[in-house]
Amino acid sequence: MGSGNPVNTRIVAAIAICATVALLSRCSSWRSSYWARVVVWNNVGIGDHKIFPKRMFATRAPATRLARGGAALDGSSRPAALTGYLERVGASSLDDFLEKTDSTAFLVVHNGQLVYESYFNGYERDSINTSFSVAKSFASALIGFAIDDGLINDVSDPITKYIPELEGADYDAITIRHLLTMTSGIRYSGSHQPWTDAARAYYEPDLREFALTIVAEESPGKSWEYNNYHPILIGMIVERVTGERVSEYLERKIWKPLGMEFAGSWSLDNTGFEKMESGINARSIDFAKFGLLFLNDGSWNGERILSQSWVHESTRLNEQDSSILRGVRPGHEMSKEASAYKYFWWINPRPDVEDDFFAAGNLGQYIYASPNKGTVIVRNGRSWGGFERWVDFMHDLSDTVADSID
Repeated sequence: MGSGNPVNTRIVAAIAICATVALLSRCSSWRSSYWARVVVWNNVGIGDHKIFPKRMFATRAPATRLARGGAALDGSSRPAALTGYLERVGASSLDDFLEKTDSTAFLVVHNGQLVYESYFNGYERDSINTSFSVAKSFASALIGFAIDDGLINDVSDPITKYIPELEGADYDAITIRHLLTMTSGIRYSGSHQPWTDAARAYYEPDLREFALTIVAEESPGKSWEYNNYHPILIGMIVERVTGERVSEYLERKIWKPLGMEFAGSWSLDNTGFEKMESGINARSIDFAKFGLLFLNDGSWNGERILSQSWVHESTRLNEQDSSILRGVRPGHEMSKEASAYKYFWWINPRPDVEDDFFAAGNLGQYIYASPNKGTVIVRNGRSWGGFERWVDFMHDLSDTVADSID
């Protein structure tokens, strides 16, 4: 007998999938099933804040508004240092480049002043952007706040001190620092096929319960691997030491003290636990303020918000940092140098001066900070935009802004 017509087989499979989706969409209980969520929601997108339940966090009144710089960056210009990037996508100006690379928002803050702010592809100033892995840098900051508050001793604490359910030979040696530096040895498969850990960490209806089933397959500290289970465990620690929802602690320690201009939200699993690896949803201007907090060593308008020691430990390399912290960043972007990774922040080295650092998320979400140039850049987008050198672009744009405005 023959093997049959493969085209017909594919058609039947497609019809079956469509029928399953249609059936599930009529049943409210499907959201409690991991596989149903994968089938119905499928690929991630910048609008994912609309599909997950969420918890809001408020700002305070009056909001803090960034002053606008008199020497603003001209979006209609074609800066010489950026010509190569613009030519790569056939753009005539900075604005044209950002439009063509599927950006939704792009902001540049220099010396505390907003020198460029533009929105593209149907997005406006009050449009919500899903942060994806930029949320990890917020999660890391919450550990810093908890240490400042005396709720955690330091990052050398074993995670089993706070999550005793994991006690055993595989987990006893893993510390908070191992989680923050992605060196825990916990098994992880990073592709986005439905059966992989990356998909599980994104779609599981009960992230806390699932995190307790993950396996440590090598000793901590031996190698670096990007792992979305780490921020889930960090979130569980934050909940337990503060006695608050993670979003509530974020609101109290970051959102209100910084006077964010808009309320934000954190996407949740079905149990009400924050999607720690990706779920903060906010406006670009408020992402910029978070970058400024770290650019200013944890101070805000002259007030100490977060300890300088935590900011430096999170974003600066020192002699004790092992070479295992150096690795290839996730996604498609490339850099002038091999970046390092610390405490859920990427570090982009600058020779002989203070290094740049940045938070990075799927589809090209960035908060990029250059202490040496006094600059914070935020890029949000619907996709990478067919462009693979966002880090290089923001590095060179920081130079351009500092050179032209100063």
